[in-house]
Amino acid sequence: MRQHQRPALIESPGARPRQLPLCPIALLLAAALTGCASPLPPARPTPAVFASRDARSQEFCALRAKARGYADTDMAVTCRREEYSAEARARSITINGDVDRSCEEIATYGGPNGPFSWSVYMDCIDDSI
Repeated sequence: MRQHQRPALIESPGARPRQLPLCPIALLLAAALTGCASPLPPARPTPAVFASRDARSQEFCALRAKARGYADTDMAVTCRREEYSAEARARSITINGDVDRSCEEIATYGGPNGPFSWSVYMDCIDDSI
């Protein structure tokens, strides 16, 4: 019975067929692929994050108007106008995820999920550039 041999990759007349070893090739390929893998850049804010911040920004303006006088609607309207402008700027640029998280902490009052100011957030973004 004839023993099955793998086909030789390199043949020369009168010499025994040689085969390239697979283990070193596999190791080189794995090392090359590992070297190409780089961590992905931090993700930018999602639409859900923007929506949450917008609701918290409304709360920020309400608290700010209340601090000036309960019925100070001019202050509330001016605050919302400033916040809308800052939010539009935030949506129009690409913000690194690490910078985003850091600036969100600065722009959030009273701990996580507290009132949020888009204006303070964009001041922080501008300072980080």
